[in-house]
Amino acid sequence: MTLFFHALKSLDTDYTFSVKARDAKGRVWGQEDKWTGDNSYATTQWSPGDVVIEKFYPGLNACAPAGEYRLTVEAYDPTTMQMLGDAITLGTHHADASPGNLYEHLEPAQAIDIEVAPQMRLLGYTLTPGELRAGESFSLSLYWRGVGAGKPSRQAIIQLRDAANTEFTLNEQAIALPDANRGLCTFFDFKMPQVIAAGNGTLFVNDVEFANVMIR
Repeated sequence: MTLFFHALKSLDTDYTFSVKARDAKGRVWGQEDKWTGDNSYATTQWSPGDVVIEKFYPGLNACAPAGEYRLTVEAYDPTTMQMLGDAITLGTHHADASPGNLYEHLEPAQAIDIEVAPQMRLLGYTLTPGELRAGESFSLSLYWRGVGAGKPSRQAIIQLRDAANTEFTLNEQAIALPDANRGLCTFFDFKMPQVIAAGNGTLFVNDVEFANVMIR
């Protein structure tokens, strides 16, 4: 994203510019914050009449789902975090889910390493929020290890078992794993059943337990 700034007058604050990529729910999946000049030409250095051209690279998170992303820019004072006016929408951009990522770009909240199918290993997960409530929405990111020459399709059945041992199938889909040098994150938006027993619950992939959750 290339932005063009026109200085109309001198400024006495070094404003930081933030370019963000937001999904339909307003969640930020990509962001870059910096001064212009790649942090070398702050706004207090601008002179009236200056035209400042700056490139931003708000790369998407490894777990970003496929869909439309709204690109915005905002300026703020980094010492007070107070925004200068409102965020400005720059447009929208369609992005596909990543087919694979370097392992260091995968950042699960909970790291694990378990086999859930032949040649299919789950490396970790992120659950938001940490406590689940009947009828409310939540999201789940699952992180996978690459295998072999890549692209083998493996079926993944995600289930939730409540405190009364009632099982709910949340999702069932084929996942194309990347090669052995890369990993993969798959992101899911779920909604809890309206009728579910409160207490300790369990999340499974292909009947393999990977997380305990509290259901309120």
